Parts: sequence; C-alpha cells; structure tokens
Amino acid sequence: MPIRPAHTEDMPDASPLRRYDARIRGLPGPLLLAIGLVVIAALCVLQVTEGTRVSVAEFFLVPVAAVGWFAGSLAYGVTAALIATAAAASVTLYVDPRTALAHVLAAAAARLVLYLVVLVALRAMRRLQDEHEQAALTDPVTRTANARGLRARAAGELERARRYGRPLSLLYLDIDDFKAVNDRFGHEAGDRVLVDVGHALHCTVRTVDTVARLGGDEFAVLMPETAAVAAGAAAERSRSELTRLTTPDGQAVRCSIGVATFTQPPGSVTELMQAADLLMYAAKSGGKDRIEKAELGSGSPAPPDARANGGSQVDARVVRR
Repeated sequence: MPIRPAHTEDMPDASPLRRYDARIRGLPGPLLLAIGLVVIAALCVLQVTEGTRVSVAEFFLVPVAAVGWFAGSLAYGVTAALIATAAAASVTLYVDPRTALAHVLAAAAARLVLYLVVLVALRAMRRLQDEHEQAALTDPVTRTANARGLRARAAGELERARRYGRPLSLLYLDIDDFKAVNDRFGHEAGDRVLVDVGHALHCTVRTVDTVARLGGDEFAVLMPETAAVAAGAAAERSRSELTRLTTPDGQAVRCSIGVATFTQPPGSVTELMQAADLLMYAAKSGGKDRIEKAELGSGSPAPPDARANGGSQVDARVVRR
C-alpha cells in the first residue's frame, strides 16, 4: 500500500544538497521552464554580442538539462529542448549568414537528438532516485510509512502547525499480546496480522493522515490540523475496526492506544512522539485494550500520569476509555 511521498526538505537528516534539490523541485513547472528560457535567451545575447569569436552552442544543454531534471513533467524539458535548438540555429545564421542552411539544419537535428537522449536519461535517473527515497521511508511488511518516514512527515507538519497556529495530533498504537502470535504461529502469520492492521488504519483515517509502522507491533497515525475531539473519534474508529480482525486462532485483535493532541506545537518531533508513546504505555499499564488521550499545550509533552516514567506535568487533560 503506497504512502504519500515525504518532501526531502522535511527530513531532518537530509543533506544540504538534497534540501536544495527538493526546494527547486517544489517550484511550479511553468516557472522552471521560464527560468530555463531566460538562460537560453541570455546565451543567445552573449553569442550575438561576441559574434564568431566565442561559441556558446554547447552551453544550451545546461538550461535544457536543468529544466528536465527539476520540472515535474518531461513536457517542460522537451519544450526547452525545442526552443534551445531553434534558438541555437537562429543565432548561428544571424552571427554568420554565410553558413550553409543544410549544415545548420543538420547541426540542429543532432543537437535536438542529444537533448532528448539527455532528458530521457535524466528522467530515468530521477525515477530511480524517487523510488529509492520512497523505499527508505516505507515499511517493507505493511507498505505503510516507517519510523523515518513518519518523522520526515511530522517535521513538515510541525512547521506548518507553528506557521498557521493549528492543532496537531498523533495516535500511537501497540497491539496487545502480539508476541504470543509470533511465538505460537510464526512470524509469517504475525506479518499477516501486521498487514491487516496497517490496512485497517488506512481505512479509518483521512487521506491527509500518515499511517506508519514504527517497528515490531507499534503503529502511529499523524493527524495534521486535528483537535482533541476529532483525534479521539479517530482512535475510537480505529480501535473498533481493529477488533474486527482476528489472529490465526480466531481471537480478536486488541490494542492499546495513546492519543496526544497539541494545541501549540511541541519543540520537536521527538517530543510529539514521546507524548503519544507515554500515553500508549499508560493505556497498556492500565489494563490494555484501552485508549488514553491528552490535550497538551506547549512545554514538556509528558502527561501527568507519565510522571512516574520520567515525565513532568504540563497543562493537559487526560481521558481514559
């Protein structure tokens, strides 16, 4: 089950070069094409100014390749290639009218073929890069996001929550007694249960939410722009849907869920995840198959009941189910 791609610039461990690449890729295709055409026009002006003393024909490949690499559609690269080819031929005839037209047309055809080959190669490289990045953010068993993918998405949502002052919620789920499934029926059967859980979570949350398997039998759902009431309702729906699933021996799948809602964004993704994690452990220690919810403000993310686990009290309302 594919996940929504996370933006590279949202990833805290992305290199500066990858962040720069992601920012440019985020620009609209028509704008990228326009920038490429400006560069092509500048090269034409340079060629006209310098005349036959300098040849800039080889440099037309640079804006064409740049548009092909960064734009989201191959059509923009092809458009840049056609315009660059026509511009190079026109400038050649303008600078040196004695050049044979047949020679100019042959050079233009060869140049266009080169541009198209480069564009196709760049698109293939870009596709492989995107697939590699997507695989690095995806859990291989459930095809949901993995922990790295969730953190990448959460980093971007935290920034948006700070910018627009919107609430942010995270659901943290642990399958109760899952180890017994693996011990009795093997990891293959356990993996089938994990796949079913991931699918059920996808079916009960919004398309803008991010479902992730964090490892083992723990899952999380990132819910942007979601207040406490809506987040609690989503947890109830998920818990209800999961009870419809069964283990190989016919037992219903039970889970403990922690739901942390921040009315003001926490300082980091780690704080966000720790808050929901502590609530999940509170639900599990309270008897399992329960939901523990808290609405938190800024400051330490630990809910009051988590103080025994090393947290500190903050402005929070905790609700048990």
